[in-house]
Amino acid sequence: MNEGAEPDGAVALRRPRVSSEVIRGDAREESDASLRKVGPELRPDRGRHRAPSLPFAWLATALALLAGCSSDRVVPYPSRWPPLPQTAVVDFSALNGRYREKGEWAEPSQASFTQLLFGFRSVWPKAQVVSLQATPSVMQIEIFDGPILLLSKSFTKANGDYSSEDGRLVIRTHGEVVGEGVSGKQTATLQFFPLGDSVVVREIATGSGFSMLAPSKWTSDGWARFTKINAGE
Repeated sequence: MNEGAEPDGAVALRRPRVSSEVIRGDAREESDASLRKVGPELRPDRGRHRAPSLPFAWLATALALLAGCSSDRVVPYPSRWPPLPQTAVVDFSALNGRYREKGEWAEPSQASFTQLLFGFRSVWPKAQVVSLQATPSVMQIEIFDGPILLLSKSFTKANGDYSSEDGRLVIRTHGEVVGEGVSGKQTATLQFFPLGDSVVVREIATGSGFSMLAPSKWTSDGWARFTKINAGE
């Protein structure tokens, strides 16, 4: 008889199999029982970073929305720029020319001539040149990406698109405001001042929308400057 072989007629005794699910279940019960013994203050990851209940979260959000926010921002004319002309401009042709689309706010920060005139549009990052042609009755504005015309718009004095106030050209605009965490609509009054090889635009605006999901209202008064493009450029 081979060594290790079972003798004839012998019944092999086998250990009954225990389901691994049962073992794991028992282990979980023991673990839960041990956690109950030590108390909730020592249980890892239990009750330490509990999220607020749904009703509380909705209440907090509602209070934030109802509170809203408002802001008033007034930026004075910067002393680093040349002084504005003391006399009113009667001949609007002094504004005529081709200007760089990218300019400078008084803060300072980069300003967009197209966004200042027409609000937010996805095509504006391509804009390079803004052309102004003003007369006492019509003002023509064209936006270019190199030689490509992106937009052409006529403002007529008869329709109230623009006006002359204290001898200065004034345009009133309505547009969207889109920024980091901010979206809404605003109405602005743009005053144009010819200044040597540039044009200065004063923007007086009021708007409303959402800031970080909360209702927001704002007013602003600021200055932007854009330089002319020489004929040879």
